Amino acid sequence: MTCTIRNVAVFDGTDMSTGRLDVTVDEDLITTLTPAGASEPQGTVFDGAGATLLPGFIDGHTHFLAPDEFHQLTRSGVTAAADMGTWPPEHVAALRASRDGFAFRTAGAPLIGPSGPHSHMPDLAGSIITTPEEARRAVGQRAGEGVDYIKLVLEADGRGGPDRDTAAAAVHAAHAAGLRVIAHASAVGAIELGVDIEVDILTHAPLDALASPDLIGRIVDQSIVVIPTLIMMRTTARNFVIEPAYANARRFVYDLHAACGTLVAGTDANAAPRAPAAVAHGAGLHEELELLVDAGLSPWKRCAQRQARPPPPLVGRTVVGSGQDCARTSFWSMAIRATRSRRPRRCEQCGSEATRSTADQNRPTSTTREVLHHSAVSQRGVPRQRASRG
Repeated sequence: MTCTIRNVAVFDGTDMSTGRLDVTVDEDLITTLTPAGASEPQGTVFDGAGATLLPGFIDGHTHFLAPDEFHQLTRSGVTAAADMGTWPPEHVAALRASRDGFAFRTAGAPLIGPSGPHSHMPDLAGSIITTPEEARRAVGQRAGEGVDYIKLVLEADGRGGPDRDTAAAAVHAAHAAGLRVIAHASAVGAIELGVDIEVDILTHAPLDALASPDLIGRIVDQSIVVIPTLIMMRTTARNFVIEPAYANARRFVYDLHAACGTLVAGTDANAAPRAPAAVAHGAGLHEELELLVDAGLSPWKRCAQRQARPPPPLVGRTVVGSGQDCARTSFWSMAIRATRSRRPRRCEQCGSEATRSTADQNRPTSTTREVLHHSAVSQRGVPRQRASRG
């Protein structure tokens, strides 16, 4: 099928187009991008009516129970997701077989400690690691199952997670097998442990306390990616009547962004009956983006720092030759709200233009930098990024 989407602005995963364009798609490839009205449309014609065409989003943290959840995501413009814990392997295989073109990546079952909250989840007894040898064996088993990365659940000291030596052994074994390690860490102590043992990605944000400037600096210096799942942290805080704790998570994102850390949008979307909070697939990512902007991430441009290491993907690309996993929208309401009534100013670190967001104006006292970059999320953060397909 060939179709043309007429009269749209295009965000290609890197930049916004200048002026309106007509986008022609043939089957699953974008074939042409031309100035609006400059050529005859091909195939079925859709009037974009001045809306903005975006690449498909990637949810950086999800959990899947059923194939229908893929469709929930695509209906919301999300065309890929990183699953952070689905088991047993037979269920993972069934999901892979029914994904119908959806880009699905998974950790399989997570590696957990002997008495943390995850140890009470059904059918995870085989995922408990208590010694370095058990950690190495568990990583080898996951690699044999064909997982895309390792999910390691870390807890603060005394909270039942794997001990330091065991967790470090899991990271070393994963890296030796060519797998990245994504660490669940929702407390400052767990985040510190993840940084110490050099995980690749941290998911969640702390509710228990503020992260110190030193910890923020170490995360950035080690190029650790953070998926804060603000919608999960806020909902959990509300459900357990500890809502003021959400301010710690929000500030964590603010400080990381101010330090040019890598932030990726993810929701922890799930329909599990025993989860601490339910987050909807698809719609949850829209709300997550709004929460990221509320935490200080502005929706345009980027910090020019740390160009050498490409960030992990959030969105695909809307360019000729790329897949047509694109979402049509009147553009994010959060982007419109976040860019109103702002005065640009210059970042002292990299010279890029920056703005004061609502979060900046209401920022609690901190020793971290006050500059927030005028970026889609962050130089090394979210919707600026290029996604690999497949």
